[in-house]
Amino acid sequence: MMKQNLLKVKGLISTMLILSGFFSFSTGAVLFFSKYGMWFIFTRKLINDVHAFSALIMGLCIPIHLYLNRKLYKMEMDQLLGTKKNNE
Repeated sequence: MMKQNLLKVKGLISTMLILSGFFSFSTGAVLFFSKYGMWFIFTRKLINDVHAFSALIMGLCIPIHLYLNRKLYKMEMDQLLGTKKNNE
């Protein structure tokens, strides 16, 4: 039961990272390429607020994501740095 809950939390955090990354990237591109005025029906202030909020959500989710996947990262770093012997 605990493992299923952990998988749900990991899935939720990963989904939040994907969505906030998409919103942050797309609003950042709009802000970069349109220097003034509106974009479709959205004001520049609204786009800027969505950009800041999505970046905040992403910034909060990244440490949680790293903590939840710490065993995987440790295995990957051991493999990358060669600190653990392979059984070959």
